[in-house]
Amino acid sequence: MNEDVPFRINYPLEILNKNKKINFNNKRERETLFRRSLFYYKYNGSKNKILEKRYKIYFLLVSKVMDFITKKYPYLEIFNVSIFGSSLYSKKPKDFDFLVIVKGNVFLLEETRIKLDDKKGSEYSIGISVKGIDNLSFGIFDLKCKTPFNNQAQIINRTSISLYRRHIPLTGYDFIENKEIFMNNIYAQVSDLLSNTYNLYYLKKERLFLTDNQRAKKILSRLYEAVSYLGFLENDFELINLKKEIYLHYNKNTSFSKSKKIFDKFKIFYINKSKGLRISISREISFDRDKNKFQDIFNKTKELLSKKRIGQFLPVMAKIIDNKGKTIAFSKRIKQSKNVNGFQIPIHAEICAINKAKSKNKTNWNDYSLYCSLEPCGACSKIISELGIKKVVYCLADPLLSYYGRKTEYYSNKNILFYKHNTPELIAKFQNVFLRLYKREDIQKKGIKILEVLTNKELRENISERLEDYWKIIGLPWRWINPILKILTKHSQNEDLAINKVRTKFPSITNMDSLDCTRKLVEWREKKVKNLSKKLNKYIVGEIIADIGGRNDDFVKQLISINKSIKNAYITDIDLFSVESKNHKIDFIVQQSNTKLPFIKNSVDTIILSMVLHHLKSTHQKNLIKNAISSLIKNGRIVLIEDSYPISSNPKNLSRNINTFLNFNKDEKQKILSFYDWFGNRLMRNRDETPLFYNYKTMEEWKELFEHFGVRQIKAEFIGDIEPENFCFFPPKAILIFEK
Repeated sequence: MNEDVPFRINYPLEILNKNKKINFNNKRERETLFRRSLFYYKYNGSKNKILEKRYKIYFLLVSKVMDFITKKYPYLEIFNVSIFGSSLYSKKPKDFDFLVIVKGNVFLLEETRIKLDDKKGSEYSIGISVKGIDNLSFGIFDLKCKTPFNNQAQIINRTSISLYRRHIPLTGYDFIENKEIFMNNIYAQVSDLLSNTYNLYYLKKERLFLTDNQRAKKILSRLYEAVSYLGFLENDFELINLKKEIYLHYNKNTSFSKSKKIFDKFKIFYINKSKGLRISISREISFDRDKNKFQDIFNKTKELLSKKRIGQFLPVMAKIIDNKGKTIAFSKRIKQSKNVNGFQIPIHAEICAINKAKSKNKTNWNDYSLYCSLEPCGACSKIISELGIKKVVYCLADPLLSYYGRKTEYYSNKNILFYKHNTPELIAKFQNVFLRLYKREDIQKKGIKILEVLTNKELRENISERLEDYWKIIGLPWRWINPILKILTKHSQNEDLAINKVRTKFPSITNMDSLDCTRKLVEWREKKVKNLSKKLNKYIVGEIIADIGGRNDDFVKQLISINKSIKNAYITDIDLFSVESKNHKIDFIVQQSNTKLPFIKNSVDTIILSMVLHHLKSTHQKNLIKNAISSLIKNGRIVLIEDSYPISSNPKNLSRNINTFLNFNKDEKQKILSFYDWFGNRLMRNRDETPLFYNYKTMEEWKELFEHFGVRQIKAEFIGDIEPENFCFFPPKAILIFEK
């Protein structure tokens, strides 16, 4: 049997609800979890009482499963453990299946036996499927795993869209229901289950260690799941009777031959129901034809990489095909030639291909299909949808879009066919090419354990006092600070564990709609941006400004509203931007690297470097400063805002807390600043994937470094905290102005 109906999943998917922790001991919550499961009703509306009778066993086993995984794979961070399979409805299960979702890109299958510490000393056969959140969210594979990519693809696709209905979470986070995706893929799920069952159990060519009775159970178990899926779409008499028949035979010692007959009966029912759907989808989607297009893109990408003619971090390519299969345009991501202001702006591969087609007067967009190695960003999606290109196919989901937000609604609004390619071998090849993109791991400065600063009583007291004062000013629940610091101190050797403990104790910290945290932080940022803009406006010169590593446009928008002489503003970052600024004076530009700026020499009047340099290594700091100065016009300025402090003098009009901070030695001050940055990014902004590296300098060191490259310092100000508006500058900061 072959799968006739393809999965239609546009990764990345949201899988875990980070705002909701499961409390499986709560009966009301447990019943809610049971009720949404496709196994909750056995057949014809009859409630499944097995779930409530067996929940204690589930809960006892889950702790043993976590212990087993933690001991065998101590480096894994567990997000969630759920139970699925026949033990949810079988009266006498012989095994229990668990899914463990962990951080990163992981694909593991484990089998073990677990003995419970109860009076009977019960022992159970346990199957454990360990999956990384990246696999389920982006549809990528564990390239080091021995499991073939075809099998990984089958399991990842099936699991990703059926978690909410198929699994019951026991500990960790709850699942997010991807209802539309689930409903659109029910026939694909059933087809996949039938194919899997036929190949593994029906044919008797695989898993030869199984007895005929065990094979019969496996076949009926999967048929029960398949018929339950169809129950969400079909509610006819024949289907209800099929489900009842499968369930009753499952709980008897049904022979292998009888289970095969039931399988054949259900297969005919499924084929009759899905025939029209298979035909209609096969007209739209042909993964075989797609495969040739993506193989061409892959071959060209490898060729350009070998010649170093395409960026290694984002080697994106796109191809436009007409309705006869003829190539209209083929392009990589390139740099635009100089425009009126003399800037070089990277253009994404999709837009480059579109521009090439336009240059050839090939604009019959309704007849064209676009193939792209990486999922189009929001800005590209908007342009593609406005043109009306009939089909968009990509090979890899872009992990950066999960951070910046996706704009796939453009396609649905225009009835454009949009989907991810599904040839596992090709996906794995592209994933290997984009390995740097999918390995965005934190880079911690060697020798520094961020939380170790809290083990020093004096340093912790200084941090605690400063944080409490800051949270009071914002209106945050400042009494949480000491309990949070106690948790972080207790788990100072394991930052990830410490974060999880804090989030468990104070769940509203991660809640984007939290009135006591997130919303107040948003309001505070608005106030902070206004104060900062007023403070810096007097140092801005000229008509063209650039905010390096700015990410957001709120700061620059404020400057433009205050300073009417600014005609153009540019915001750069090394990551892709998926949105455009609503202000016509502002453009987002992607940097080639963390040191190369997309500006020609002597082209920018004012450059702002706010909280960027301390995240770079010393050599990268020097290169970025050198490139920034090169981009400045004569008498142009650099505005540097950094976590810093004076080393040679103690400024006046400072609080006791800041004076205490300044009296610590240099190493202690660096540790405090590193902790503040970590605390702000990891806990207050939930930036788990943002790389963090710390390389602070004193105000005197920054002055020496900048002046070495040919600018002079015209202003140096250490920001105190006596005035309320100065609490915007947290932690202790310096503003340094340099002129070329």
